[in-house]
Amino acid sequence: MARIVHVSATIATGIYTIICTVAKCQLEAGHEVFLVGCTRPDDAVATWLDELPNGVRFIELPMEREIVPSKDWTDLWALRRTLKEIRPDAIHLHSSKAGALGRVAALFLGAGVVYQANAFAFLRKDVSRAKRIFFGLIEAALAVFPGRIVASSASEQVAARRYIFVRRIDLVNNSIAVPAAVLEAHERRPARTRLKVGMCARVSPQKDPTFFAEVVRRIGGDMEFVWIGGGNYAEGRQALDAAGVQVTGVVGRDDALAGIADLDIYIQTSAWEGMPLSVLEAMAIGLPVIVRNVVGNRDLLQPVAPENVVNTPEEMVARLRALAGDADLRARSGQLLQDHVAAEYSPQAQCRAFERLYGLAS
Repeated sequence: MARIVHVSATIATGIYTIICTVAKCQLEAGHEVFLVGCTRPDDAVATWLDELPNGVRFIELPMEREIVPSKDWTDLWALRRTLKEIRPDAIHLHSSKAGALGRVAALFLGAGVVYQANAFAFLRKDVSRAKRIFFGLIEAALAVFPGRIVASSASEQVAARRYIFVRRIDLVNNSIAVPAAVLEAHERRPARTRLKVGMCARVSPQKDPTFFAEVVRRIGGDMEFVWIGGGNYAEGRQALDAAGVQVTGVVGRDDALAGIADLDIYIQTSAWEGMPLSVLEAMAIGLPVIVRNVVGNRDLLQPVAPENVVNTPEEMVARLRALAGDADLRARSGQLLQDHVAAEYSPQAQCRAFERLYGLAS
């Protein structure tokens, strides 16, 4: 069996869920699994690390999220020393920073390397076009290093080919596994006169809480809205508070799933994505889902519920009202999405794909 190392510059909700899902499959297949990462107070470390699959060995290694040249060189050599000590057969890099440092640090170690951005930095909408082009040029320069570049959705794959100028971009869809107890909790949720609508995400520019707040403002008091998560994006938090949205603050995965299961309708307002795990979770639970029309989001719903892929707060409000006014429509939509996730986004298929890309599959 192989020794596999996952590397991430951040341990946060989406990336962490991907790592846990893949690592669990790899442990069940008999592999030895490590996680090298950087813990931060706003990543809910105390909770998330407690939920690592049994058998994963965690190694703390400080890494900056943003580009900090003086610190990045130090982090690069620390990562290389760590990898040399582990002597891995495969290295799986998550996020842009880990992808940059890890591909250099892995040189001449003889391991199969996979870089999965989980939303490439050049897709960001909170930076200038010049900076997005700069991020794309960095990705293009790093693409000359050995390793497979992986997109998490078909639309992210298309965007990556446009920015990175290489055709060798592999596609491995994200996957999800929701515990049976969560499905049962959703079935037991109380009947409500005011439907509960929500989203699970960090309060960050990427998730665009101002778009969410505008939806709430336009729909008035007909529904109850909740944002499951926390963060330090002050402008977004102020917008949510002003709209009367209940914000839970940072929660662990179990509480996040419980919060999603308690909803009647799930919405996703992200300004950019790779492929959002929280949307997959809501679909797997059986919720009707409405998403903003961006990379990653659209891939999940367009094949089965294209009418719930929207561009503006006004369009999202219209779809919310249509679902709110028809219980049978909500039930049919939720069942359709649940069946779609079960058929197309299994952890086992994802793990087999990564083993092939690592060079481990026989």
